[in-house]
Amino acid sequence: MSAITLSMTPSSPATGCGHIEQGDEDGGSGVYRVQRFTEKPDADLARDFLSTGRYLWNSGMFIWRLEVILNAFETLVPELYGPMLGASRQRGGLRQVYPTLPKISVDYAILERTRNVAVGRHVSLDTGGAIMYTTGGEDLIATIGLEDVVVVRAGDVTLVVRKDRTQDIKKVVAQLKDNPEPARFA
Repeated sequence: MSAITLSMTPSSPATGCGHIEQGDEDGGSGVYRVQRFTEKPDADLARDFLSTGRYLWNSGMFIWRLEVILNAFETLVPELYGPMLGASRQRGGLRQVYPTLPKISVDYAILERTRNVAVGRHVSLDTGGAIMYTTGGEDLIATIGLEDVVVVRAGDVTLVVRKDRTQDIKKVVAQLKDNPEPARFA
């Protein structure tokens, strides 16, 4: 997959958020190809989406490798890519050029125009403002009562951190490297 979009399982018909139609599962991985994005449906369409069980709420959060998103910008929205690339080479350049760029969301500019987007498995109860990521195809992340956290599952390591403490991840990695038993995880 080129991009992963984080989504939420709907609990009611919602007209205030975009929806993602889940496509086919990517090789039994628990990650599903995105069939299509739909922006803020009316009440009847939202009820239809909920009844199918194939639609998820779009969180507006995405995961991609830098070279993938830059290539997508270059290919799909060169009118943004050129000015951003030029501005990134000057100190303070992005701050200056950003207000002059066309106002378009990454959803419209990139994600709705590519077929290489997927959604992963997450089940939650009373969880908000959370970012979930797993590298394991069979992994499922389940959360209860969490707010503003990042959960990353990679191999046999799970990281759970409050969003306001992500800068401390380097300290944990350093501790792992200094301790012989968990050092294999660093």
